[in-house]
Amino acid sequence: MLSAVVQSGGHQYIVSEGSFIKHATLDSDIGSSIELNNLGCLGKNDQACVVKAEVIKHGRDKKVIIFKKIRRHNHRKFNTHRQGYTLLRVTKIETKE
Repeated sequence: MLSAVVQSGGHQYIVSEGSFIKHATLDSDIGSSIELNNLGCLGKNDQACVVKAEVIKHGRDKKVIIFKKIRRHNHRKFNTHRQGYTLLRVTKIETKE
């Protein structure tokens, strides 16, 4: 099976056809097709290739708790954060010839 290394949003992913990527939020509609920046194909002499993915859904991750405390001063700060994400499915990896 052909695999590729793609870079998007400051992260690098190793993907193959049919795999899923949990990416930072993208401004794309559900069901639309996007093309990812490719760093190289694995398995075919490291040829250049094109990686296409489909937007499956938008969502938010689990809640992360941020708790800061300064001891002996009765100072406590509590906050939470939920990071948004876009779920992508790799539909096609084509080699450029």
